[in-house]
Amino acid sequence: MPPDIAGLWQRDLVAFASRNALLPLDELAAEHGIGQSTYKPAFWEMCNYKGKLYGVVSTPATMGLHYNRRSVLELGEKFQAAGLDPTRAPKSIAELDQWAKLLDIRDDRGAIRRAGYLPKEPGWYISFTPFWFGGQLWNPETAEFHFTDPNTIRAFEWIQSYPKRLGKAALSDFSSAAGGFGTPNSPFIAGTCSMVLQGPWMGNYMYQLRPASCEWVVPRGVEMFLPRTARAFNYEWAAEAMPADDPTSLTDVTFADADVLLIPRGAAHPKEAFEFLAFVTRQDVMERLNSMHCKPSPLAKVSDDFIRKHPNPYISVHERMAFSPNARPQIKSPMQAEIAAEYELAIDEIYLLSKTPRQSMTDLQKRARAKYDAHLKRQALRQVHAGTASESAP
Repeated sequence: MPPDIAGLWQRDLVAFASRNALLPLDELAAEHGIGQSTYKPAFWEMCNYKGKLYGVVSTPATMGLHYNRRSVLELGEKFQAAGLDPTRAPKSIAELDQWAKLLDIRDDRGAIRRAGYLPKEPGWYISFTPFWFGGQLWNPETAEFHFTDPNTIRAFEWIQSYPKRLGKAALSDFSSAAGGFGTPNSPFIAGTCSMVLQGPWMGNYMYQLRPASCEWVVPRGVEMFLPRTARAFNYEWAAEAMPADDPTSLTDVTFADADVLLIPRGAAHPKEAFEFLAFVTRQDVMERLNSMHCKPSPLAKVSDDFIRKHPNPYISVHERMAFSPNARPQIKSPMQAEIAAEYELAIDEIYLLSKTPRQSMTDLQKRARAKYDAHLKRQALRQVHAGTASESAP
């Protein structure tokens, strides 16, 4: 007895759709005037699987580099001496590494007191790092994982460069002393990690947990009356697209994520359920909802007021990334959830210096292939059983 509407993360859509557990929404969407032109391309793509629409976005997100602007400006002379511009975000991975080294602070014992950047802080999107190196994790046309893609290997070599440089023990001590996300002592909010890859919700977290960092010049109530271009100067932190390894060929790369609304197959009231989905998709409703969440809109069209009055002063950055051709959603493998644990294990092996990136990714490729082959066998058995059941039906 499924509910009429289910809310899931986008990563779950393909798993359910591939098992015939979701109702295709193309006809219902067309009746309400909802189609490909309604959404930004990345968010439309994540709601489709094998040519069919299975969901609509409720709240989306794009991941960008958040950095402590005050710490950077305080080191302005050192940045300039190194040939870096402290008034704007790093433009490449190599430049980000330079920033990180300048921002690192260690005590006399070598303990990390402030990290410039740590790939595993918070580490939620570390598995998508290959996107910023031009890597492909999954090929939907051949139904193959590409963990041994040269660009993917290079991405994890970059990740491993941090524990090699900073020391595995020092990183472990730093992580064990850090506060959990969503607390005033979490590293970026507390200022003990100067740069993180995070989503637009950081605007809410920073204001709620460290309000002084959002009122550097004037109170929030005054700031909201300033021109949009002037608002960012009121913040000790800033957000911009995470730089790519090759910025000449890859710009505004981002991992695009979202919460999605779906109608399970067998739902009792699909037409009525989609009326609510259409209501959520309405521009005024969508903008109000995502403004409260401090997020961009998944819709192709946004109002001037949405940008001007948005509580996130860097919402234009997230809107720009969301429209980017390099906005990459979750890989569309029906085995993504099963492979995720294996992938995390491989990343830990790399970060803990247990294996080289090439060794770890080669082993992961073999495990992923075995799991996918087993999935194909189960799928074939389901089809056989489904055929047998239909033949025996009266």
